[in-house]
This record gives sequence, structure tokens and C-alpha cells, in this order.
Amino acid sequence: MKFKFTLYLFYLILDSICTSASGNYVGIVGKSISIACNTNLWSENDISLILWYKGSKGVPIYSIDSRTTSLTNSRHMSSGPRYKLNVSILPPELIIDSLVEADEGEYRCRVDYKNERTQHYATFLEILGKLILISLLR
Repeated sequence: MKFKFTLYLFYLILDSICTSASGNYVGIVGKSISIACNTNLWSENDISLILWYKGSKGVPIYSIDSRTTSLTNSRHMSSGPRYKLNVSILPPELIIDSLVEADEGEYRCRVDYKNERTQHYATFLEILGKLILISLLR
């Protein structure tokens, strides 16, 4: 006798970020993720500007300008309400809330310093969370 058994498998992962050994990130649809800008110089008084880009777009999705003030008191500009930058930790982290599949892709961080050369960091965000349908026949 054949039984058709349909199993819906959802990814159940903690609300915290998930990184691979390569430094890339894995996020879950509907959850939040924090992406660190892993350049090697971090001092609040040395940073002038932080810019985050997605993909090859030339317009930042998030920027913070601290040329005339401290990083903590600087002006934040976001391309949408789901993006935030946590500057209370070093290095600061880009937070993306309520992940959707379209968030998958390359993210690039650019940091301009007051007395050092500009540094760039790139990482890839993979999004999981599509419903997987498994049919088992017996």
C-alpha cells in the first residue's frame, strides 16, 4: 500500500545572526540580522563617514556622517525603516529588520577616516526561509 506523506519543513533558527567560516551571513525570512563592517580600524573619534551599499547600487542604503560630531551623536540617513546602524558597539553593525528574500546579495561597507585611508569591506547575505515540500511515498 502506498501512502503519500507530505511534510512541510520550515527553517527554525535562533533570532541571532548566523555567519559562516567565510564571513558571509545567513538570514531567515521575517527575522532580523546584524552585519558588522569588519575593517581593521575602529575608534569613534577617528571615523568621519560610514556608508553601506547593497549590490552594485551607487546610492547607499545607510549612511552616518560624523565629520563634525562624535559617532554616537552623528546624523543617520536610511533608505528605509528596516535599516538601522548600531554604533554602541565597535565595529558598528548594520541591522536589517524583517528580512525578505530580496535582501539576499552582496553588502558593502565603506568607512572614511579623519586621518587614515578609506577602507572597504564586502560580505554576502544569503536568505533562507522558503517553504520546502517533501513528499515521501511508501
